Amino acid sequence: MVEILPELIDPVALADKGRSMAGVLPLSRFSRLDGLLASNQGEVHLDLSFFKDGRFRIVDAHIASELLLTCQCCLDILRLPVDVSVRLALVSSLDEAARLPDEFEPLLVEHEVMWPGDIAQDELLLSIPAIPRHEDCSLSWKGSNTSEKGNNTSEPVSPERENPFAILSKLTKR
Repeated sequence: MVEILPELIDPVALADKGRSMAGVLPLSRFSRLDGLLASNQGEVHLDLSFFKDGRFRIVDAHIASELLLTCQCCLDILRLPVDVSVRLALVSSLDEAARLPDEFEPLLVEHEVMWPGDIAQDELLLSIPAIPRHEDCSLSWKGSNTSEKGNNTSEPVSPERENPFAILSKLTKR
């Protein structure tokens, strides 16, 4: 097993030879994640096994990382651990992808060589929720009303305002 991932791989040749590799890639290299992350600092651990299964060339990929997102509720950092395994079948066209059995996800190989991070990038994108939010996130409003029993749940409290029609009522009495 290779400990350092090469810059480019030939997934078809690797599947034909039954090779495996594992390594770490910097998160900053994943350009399609730009704009979705609060920080691109960190690493992506990638474990790849290439082999043939009948007439299909397969990649078993295990992807692990921690993505730093912005919580859309409180705007603080949200740490999203990602630990996914996926079985991909190498295909050269969309027609070939449509004919795959259900147990395989397609990996479109358009060129002879590819960057190993391309295998992980789609899975990382799929792991990001549409609206990133802490599970227990509640907005802290100024002047929020918390009970004396230590209950931390806070609900927005609107300040007491005078009814605008009450003012009109005072004017008509004069």
